[in-house]
Amino acid sequence: MNKGERRRPYEYLESFAVFMKILHDCIHIRYRQIEGFLRALSKYIPNIKVPSFSQ
Repeated sequence: MNKGERRRPYEYLESFAVFMKILHDCIHIRYRQIEGFLRALSKYIPNIKVPSFSQ
């Protein structure tokens, strides 16, 4: 996303943030529940980096 810039690259893709926002808005899952959901999903898809609730 911000390749070629002098600052540090983003940790998470914008589409990943949109996916989490959709889970929160449409399915009414709280943020800590989203974190747990993504941790469980990361067991099956090892490339997922799960953000913590405080991020």
